[in-house]
Amino acid sequence: ESYLQYQGKKFIRRFDANCYIQLTYTLDSHDVARGRGEYVDVLRRLTHRTLVVGITSDVLYPFHLQRELATHMPQAEMYAIDSPHGHDAFLIEIKDLNEAIARFRRGERADPRAAAARL
Repeated sequence: ESYLQYQGKKFIRRFDANCYIQLTYTLDSHDVARGRGEYVDVLRRLTHRTLVVGITSDVLYPFHLQRELATHMPQAEMYAIDSPHGHDAFLIEIKDLNEAIARFRRGERADPRAAAARL
């Protein structure tokens, strides 16, 4: 049984299809700038520390859009998951992602290699 088939069966058991339709609509229609001004200006006003995670092979949430978020948010750090597994890489690469989030929450760089590269 393939990984995706296994995940699909698990998903069907856990979620009602109507809830998934609503969740998908909400994600697709959300606009962080709605009623707040221009998109880039809104992002620049977000001053809290933010970890933006992007997967290099993700076609659902393309990496270049995650990089755009991190670029325009003044306190954002970009964490890249370089994986051939697309959107599901965050499930497959969970150990590394959890460690990155833990470092970020401790006030450290999520990716220690990025911190070393800046020296």
